Amino acid sequence: MWNDKKIDLIANEEGQNRAKKTLAVTTAKKVNQKQDKNGFNYARKTRMRCDVWALTVCG
Repeated sequence: MWNDKKIDLIANEEGQNRAKKTLAVTTAKKVNQKQDKNGFNYARKTRMRCDVWALTVCG
């Protein structure tokens, strides 16, 4: 009985997980919109750092 209810909640994206997902998405959007003194947003800076790291590691 309880397992059926849990499956229904997961299928309908209800309950605690939905609130956590919404909070995570909202927070990530706010952080990624912030800019440094050069005008780069943090999402772009992260991508640039990952690209540089990948080039140094993978060649």
